[in-house]
Amino acid sequence: MPKDHYLSPNAAARRLGVGVDYLYKLLWAGKLQAQKVNERWHVPLSAIEERLHEREQREALLND
Repeated sequence: MPKDHYLSPNAAARRLGVGVDYLYKLLWAGKLQAQKVNERWHVPLSAIEERLHEREQREALLND
């Protein structure tokens, strides 16, 4: 698994601007794609970017 394409939960939470506890809720609920390898979560950078894009779209709709 290439490290540059995956983030740790702490790094993913920072990138999304949320707390780590909230990030884990997203993972457990299946609302954010991730892989668990040897008891550690690995969050794909593409999943983070997709979630950020969705957030931008929602905000744009609210501001129209």
